Amino acid sequence: MLSFVKGKSGKLDEYGDLDSANGHVWEVFDAGIACQTFCLAAHAKGVGTCIMGVIDEDSISDIIQLPSNETVAALIVYGYGEGDHPSSTPRKEVGEILRFANAK
Repeated sequence: MLSFVKGKSGKLDEYGDLDSANGHVWEVFDAGIACQTFCLAAHAKGVGTCIMGVIDEDSISDIIQLPSNETVAALIVYGYGEGDHPSSTPRKEVGEILRFANAK
């Protein structure tokens, strides 16, 4: 289970409030980075993972007694696969999903 502390990201008391217009979503952004890093590290060790984001946050918080200032971001299940692995889904070419923007 991955959680984040509400209102913590984008706030550095030492330097003042560095919050931006996107301040309300930085925790989710940071949680996504943490999920990806965990999954990549697991993959490097030969462990499979699956990030689950459609979850019942309230029930999970109650079950694990999560502090009230934290929010469940995602669940990550992990383990070793058995037998044959399904083939990867087809991926789009980089040119289909990447674009460069020129500053004016």
